[in-house]
Amino acid sequence: EQRKIENAIRDSLMRQTTDNDMVDLGYGKVRKKDLTTSVSKLKVNKKTAVSYSDIGEYLMGKVPGLLVQKVGGTYKFVIRSTATIYGDTDPLFVVDGVRTDDISYLNPNDVDHVEVLKDAASAAIYGSRATNGVVLITTKQGKKSKGPQVNFSAYAGLSNVTKTYDVLNVEQYKELMDETGLANLPD
Repeated sequence: EQRKIENAIRDSLMRQTTDNDMVDLGYGKVRKKDLTTSVSKLKVNKKTAVSYSDIGEYLMGKVPGLLVQKVGGTYKFVIRSTATIYGDTDPLFVVDGVRTDDISYLNPNDVDHVEVLKDAASAAIYGSRATNGVVLITTKQGKKSKGPQVNFSAYAGLSNVTKTYDVLNVEQYKELMDETGLANLPD
């Protein structure tokens, strides 16, 4: 009886720490406590991701060491530094194991978690393109045991003017300014 309880507790603890403490490094998963490199991991919250339309907007300010700036209509990602000899500070993006230069097509609701490899050790795995860091993005995957699933989410907003004010037209405004003497407006 005692052994069954001990085994159940041990199995429960193993299940709790297995996925949360594992970090994907590109060549395999490593326990976070055994890791010697600088890595940040962000699990995407499906409740808050609904209100974001772009993955760059979602990541802004959420991952330590990842600077996200909006430049025009796109997002600029900087991990290590903004000063470089070659002028390119963009990190390497890896989405589900595939290298890409642009992640603007990703919907934050489709992303399961994001890992950021911040130091030069990532270049040993991904080559010289990873000298500015690596952003590993894992999207949500289907499960064989659950069968097909369809999710639908929508976000809508409504705005109404709660109170309108009566304002002056051009003639009334000119007349008011002439009466008060605050401005001398031409006819």
